[in-house]
Amino acid sequence: MPDQRFRLQDALDRLPAQSADQLRFVTLWQRGSLSLELYAPQGHDAQTPHTQDELYVVMAGHGEFVNGAERHPFAVGDVLFAPAGVEHRFEHFSADFVTWVIFAGPAGGELVEENAPSTTPSKAELRMRMDAGLVAFLQALDRFDAAQLSGPTDAAGWTLCDHVVHLAVWAEGIAALLRHEPRWPAMGLQIDAYAEEETDYDLLNAAIRQQNLNTPATAARQRLIAAHEQVIAAIGALDDNELGLPYARFVAPFTGDDGDLIWHYIAGNTFEHYAEHLPWMWAILASRAS
Repeated sequence: MPDQRFRLQDALDRLPAQSADQLRFVTLWQRGSLSLELYAPQGHDAQTPHTQDELYVVMAGHGEFVNGAERHPFAVGDVLFAPAGVEHRFEHFSADFVTWVIFAGPAGGELVEENAPSTTPSKAELRMRMDAGLVAFLQALDRFDAAQLSGPTDAAGWTLCDHVVHLAVWAEGIAALLRHEPRWPAMGLQIDAYAEEETDYDLLNAAIRQQNLNTPATAARQRLIAAHEQVIAAIGALDDNELGLPYARFVAPFTGDDGDLIWHYIAGNTFEHYAEHLPWMWAILASRAS
């Protein structure tokens, strides 16, 4: 059975040294959208906004917590909440500052999910969420060094770079779909467009990984950014009302009414997809450190 109990001293022993490229944190556990870290910045807190809601449980030290437009003093025993996407940081903290960090919930945060509009978003609204999701993902990605991106693997052999390329390929497919081009060939896959319901997505993902093995970290990052921009450009060529059309309207002969609304596919293959993969990527590093 995986760990059910986490000792502060054990987590402290696993903390890396802080550097310009590495925040002083360690991921200890992940289950679905829920993950646990220990964070102990030294001198300066350079963290950036996250795609999930976040709780801090202060275990040592004191200082000030900047949370959006608000600023609060904190001390041992305090619990601090940072909503998804909100800029936050610790300032004027003591040298012994240590905090548990708990991430939970969907991309964009629980509040966004609960209050999400039932109507189709505008192109501007969709792009705003896409860009925010990419920025948050890249900021998290840049916390990893080249060795972490290309070295550790999960049980299936996936590296962090494999995850980044995977995200890029699925975004490239959606961009092609929005341009009314065949989706699967754009992803390097040969699939009958009329047999998608029977498609084994695990096999597709394995094929995508195999085709892109050993992609350098820099190239993977650049490809994801380029794929994201392809989706943005394709959305720009649509009318707002086209975002509310079903999937089948974007597949030849472009007359069907089957499938979910296309904007759901866009979300699921961009900002929601980015946020989905981050906990899995952190888990790779956590399993390597354990």
